[in-house]
Amino acid sequence: MAQLLIMGMQGQAMAWAARALVLGHDVAILKTPKRPLDKELAAARHAMGVLIDVALPKEGWLSWPDTAPTADWVIDATTERLQIGGKPLHAAHPVWLSPVIDQAPEGFCAAMGVGAGDVAMANALFAACGGDIDAAVAALRALKSRALGIGAILAEFEVQIAPRAPTLDPTPLRTLARQVPPDWVDYNGHMNEARYLTAFSDATDRLLLWAGMDAACIAEGHSVFTVETHIRHLGEVDIRDRIEVRSQVLEAAGKRLHLWHELIRGGDCAATGEQLLLHVDLRIRRPAPPRADVGEWLAKVAQSHADLPAPDGLGRWVGAPR
Repeated sequence: MAQLLIMGMQGQAMAWAARALVLGHDVAILKTPKRPLDKELAAARHAMGVLIDVALPKEGWLSWPDTAPTADWVIDATTERLQIGGKPLHAAHPVWLSPVIDQAPEGFCAAMGVGAGDVAMANALFAACGGDIDAAVAALRALKSRALGIGAILAEFEVQIAPRAPTLDPTPLRTLARQVPPDWVDYNGHMNEARYLTAFSDATDRLLLWAGMDAACIAEGHSVFTVETHIRHLGEVDIRDRIEVRSQVLEAAGKRLHLWHELIRGGDCAATGEQLLLHVDLRIRRPAPPRADVGEWLAKVAQSHADLPAPDGLGRWVGAPR
């Protein structure tokens, strides 16, 4: 991670500080009295936590030094017109919500998850939502799902910070970690039951991506079809809760892939998902062996999980005794 030095706290400096901290960068603020960032940080944590569908980095460290430390970037906020590298820094407002900027150093943009776009249009989108953060988040998530405009910036950044394939050991893999977004709500005010399947599906996709089943692999005709899913709901999950999914490969032999997922909230298992998938040759739409590298990696995971105890609820059907 990097170090951001902010000189003064005029304009959007507090919003930039909050965005940088939430993305794991250390922030030093100079030439200004200490001001609480609690409100900006809370808003940034909420908005960015639900805009991004993967785990955000560990939050950065905020300091108020007497002298300027060594920094990767310096934002001059001693006047209302923010500058970076001596150039005006024009960004959508608030910057922790709409990651649109007119110009900035390439490395700064990549680290901060921002990109070139129409700042006025991004501001208009937020205004059209009446300043309601959750409404703006829902609009931005819709754009992200189609990689359109502002959404394309979010989608690209999400790929950039997505977790890489872990070192294999005899423990379930953490295939999903995120905050529950507002648009997953149901009429009871908590996570809609359909979104449990979304979470488990996303976990499976992450596992397969680690195995090598990326866009190029699918373009070659190698994919999987789900043939059976069983979800058990064991506890409530509320909107904005932090959740993770831990996945176990029960079988990865030949055409079959048998997975077990546990959705964790606050250290407790809130749901389980058991899935049976078949590797498929898309050219003939029939079950077929996976591509060699994909099959080998999945088999290694299954072997590393072979000595784990059978999960509680494995193979259970609706109405079966606990």
